[in-house]
Amino acid sequence: AFSTMSARQLELANVAIRAGRFKDALVALEKRDVVGEKADAGEMGALRAAVMAWLGRDAQARDLANFVLRRADCPPFVAAQCYAVLAYLYEDAKAVGEAIEHYHKAILFAQKSGESRQACEYELQLLNLLGDVHQPESIAAFMRQVWRSAIRSGDPQKLAHLHLNMAKIEARQGLFSKAHHHVDASRRLLAVEANYWLLGVGYLHSSVMHIFQSDPQAARLDAEEALRLSQVSGHAHTYRAAMSNLTHVYQLLGEFEKAAKLLRECLERSGPRDFWRFYLLESYSNLLIERGDLVRAKDVLDEIFS
Repeated sequence: AFSTMSARQLELANVAIRAGRFKDALVALEKRDVVGEKADAGEMGALRAAVMAWLGRDAQARDLANFVLRRADCPPFVAAQCYAVLAYLYEDAKAVGEAIEHYHKAILFAQKSGESRQACEYELQLLNLLGDVHQPESIAAFMRQVWRSAIRSGDPQKLAHLHLNMAKIEARQGLFSKAHHHVDASRRLLAVEANYWLLGVGYLHSSVMHIFQSDPQAARLDAEEALRLSQVSGHAHTYRAAMSNLTHVYQLLGEFEKAAKLLRECLERSGPRDFWRFYLLESYSNLLIERGDLVRAKDVLDEIFS
């Protein structure tokens, strides 16, 4: 169906993606009243796969990315986007080795097509993953490479993304002052051109840091803002993380009913086979036990072990 879409739809979707508004991007891609020059089918399919992945529609995103990759006329920059989609899905499923392999493929194909900014974006995504699984000294050379790529791009959003990656790396080492500096730098850059997804990630990072710094009130303010921004962007992973983090903050503050309400909302949104659902059920059962509601806690535990 994407082969009949117009170049104008592609333009509108890219504008929405640039703003970190992925739900709006999907709306643009699904319009049927946009006339004009036809868009390249492969490019449109790869973009749609990316949007589906960001919105948490994993199966659709995977099928579409693989379908586009099988096309004989798939150009390198389109293949790069498809490999990046598959890498993102592997990362979300905790399949780290496959994710790293596919991010490298995405970077290689983007470089082959001369798309340096596209390659930089995939380097940033790979750095985010590597920062979670490696010590900084073991990825220092790659960090320097990504710094150079982001600076050469001249793109404030890529520099903001880089600062957010560095904030997480610094925070993992307990260097919260440096991490907060990176988050602040990202917000200054995003004031030039807003991206709701990246802004939400920044507030999520700062909320988590406030928890570790024993400031639950500041954590609450930033967690609530992270959730609001994730609802605007539609980015599923950030939304889940914001919901989980805010639930934890409410529990720290003794606001158990608010925590329970959020967990119920999360469970209603999750599918029976979602990887995330196990952790939601575990958190909900712990909350019910803490509140003394042992009957409902047993029901939740029964679902976990069923």
